[in-house]
Amino acid sequence: MAVSTPELASLQGYLAQLEADHPEWVVHVTEPVDPARFEVTAALQQLEYRNQYPLVIFDRPLNLLGEVSEFPIVTNLYASRQRCAVAMGLPPGDFGLELALEHARREERRLKPVVVSKAELPVKEVVRTGGDADLRQFPIIRHHRMDGGPYIDMSPVMRDPDSGAYNAAFLRMQYKGSRKLGLHMSPRHSWQIARKYEERGEPAPIVFVVSHRPGYFIGALNVAPFREDDYAVIGSIMDRPLRLTASETWGEDVLVPAYADILMMSGRWAPSPRRAPSSIGSRAWCRRSRPSTCRPAAWAASTATSASIKRLMASPNRRR
Repeated sequence: MAVSTPELASLQGYLAQLEADHPEWVVHVTEPVDPARFEVTAALQQLEYRNQYPLVIFDRPLNLLGEVSEFPIVTNLYASRQRCAVAMGLPPGDFGLELALEHARREERRLKPVVVSKAELPVKEVVRTGGDADLRQFPIIRHHRMDGGPYIDMSPVMRDPDSGAYNAAFLRMQYKGSRKLGLHMSPRHSWQIARKYEERGEPAPIVFVVSHRPGYFIGALNVAPFREDDYAVIGSIMDRPLRLTASETWGEDVLVPAYADILMMSGRWAPSPRRAPSSIGSRAWCRRSRPSTCRPAAWAASTATSASIKRLMASPNRRR
């Protein structure tokens, strides 16, 4: 049975609950580390050698300007099924069959999102636009030895121009400049949406939800059919309707998660030119890197919005 608590509405609430109830699950790294020089993944690799997968918070990572960032990094959120159970509002002891059945039950339904006013929302506490939306302010991780650069590997959101449905996916985004990311899309849902805009000769609006409550990203992993609204699926997995608000860049034409209390970036995917992105390590256990292929790789940041209270950059798990 789900245990619905308001604290789970944010990543900070989730972390506070874990540190209060299961402090042995959480490790803080208080010394400065340089994520772009493998120092985050090196620490995680050493833990992996010991068969240890705690949730790790790097309190003082360096940003791409070489300064201690105001954004800590949290990783390994989903590296144990017990933490996944807590992220879905379940007791940690329900990490086995109960977790699987509850996820399947929620996946079958849809909870329509709720649109709320922009006033006093966490995601609107800090708004940076134009030249102030500088990606170098963030601690972006270089993950593997042969990676071509630092990558953000979280969840972009795009809206289908025909049906109006939103699609969330996990796509790799390579840092290319202070206001540009190289975006890699496989020929699936995001790619289909991008192609529609390309055929119209228009840039595609895109939003990067870099951090949110953990249940949001479990929901973003869904494999619902194309044109299913992923915002409704995500709300179902979270067991509460996802609250949305108008974006800074496109207003009500593109709605964004209102309680992404960490960081949100929005911009436009330009259909050309295409560039070959650099290699990136595939899966840690494979010990291999993917080859480069020609993909659309031009995205310009127009806004960055976030909550002002101890924001954290989320990172994927090391354990696969």
